[in-house]
Amino acid sequence: MNNYSEINKVFTRSSLKNLIEEGTSESYENCIEQFVKPTCLMKNHDILQILYNVLDKNYRNEYYYKNTLLNKLLLGTHSLNTSAAISELPVRRSKADFILVNGNSEVFEIKTELDTLDRLPLQIEDYYKVFPLVSVLTSETNYYKVYQLFKGSNIGIKILTRRNTISIKKEPLPNFEQLDSISIFKVLRKSEFEHIITTKIGSLPQVNQFDYYKECMELFTTIPIRELQTELNRILKKRIIINNRLFSTIVPMELKSLAYFSNFTDDELLKMDMFLQNEWR
Repeated sequence: MNNYSEINKVFTRSSLKNLIEEGTSESYENCIEQFVKPTCLMKNHDILQILYNVLDKNYRNEYYYKNTLLNKLLLGTHSLNTSAAISELPVRRSKADFILVNGNSEVFEIKTELDTLDRLPLQIEDYYKVFPLVSVLTSETNYYKVYQLFKGSNIGIKILTRRNTISIKKEPLPNFEQLDSISIFKVLRKSEFEHIITTKIGSLPQVNQFDYYKECMELFTTIPIRELQTELNRILKKRIIINNRLFSTIVPMELKSLAYFSNFTDDELLKMDMFLQNEWR
């Protein structure tokens, strides 16, 4: 019996970095043995293409959905020069799977055919505290359940079809009423919320370090919520720093999401290209 979940271990940031540095890994070898019939002339890129195709046909996991979103939305519909994407951003009790950031920010909660929907209402509630646009990307088999959960709401519903197109069943509508200043504050890094406070208010609190965080939070909550959300979008776009030219030319479709969200340096991108072009063994 095929252990498709073993491929999960290959398509991770830590695994990719290990493959680039070491040239192989235990999970990689296990997957080759199980799913690939390698020839002496086969490159690592060829092997990863085969493994990704196994995901496509048999095990469309979260990575597969996330990578499809990045390829079709950020790289297909939008542009690396004007838009960005964020993955696994902690938001209250949840982690946002994928956030597309351009003029606005749209959160995508991914629910694959392998997932349950048990936590979905709580996750949506959390995201609306920080982002006005929220969508669920799910499978055709889960569509009706998601529709029943959120019919009549502002939530967008999108389907990853078996043909690997993203079908828009319902566009998200903005929901600004639930935005919460403190929730936005807690998403930001220290330098980020300090920049917003300095820009909007003019100065940072002059207090001891023990009281500093609390005083910054109190000042932050005096700024209009729509302005905070606009500033958050601007800041999130700046978190991703990657060489667009190298990324576009070197990284294959199967690894776009991993390389992008790993914030690879130029040197790491070039090492990855070397690994991909090397023949296996």
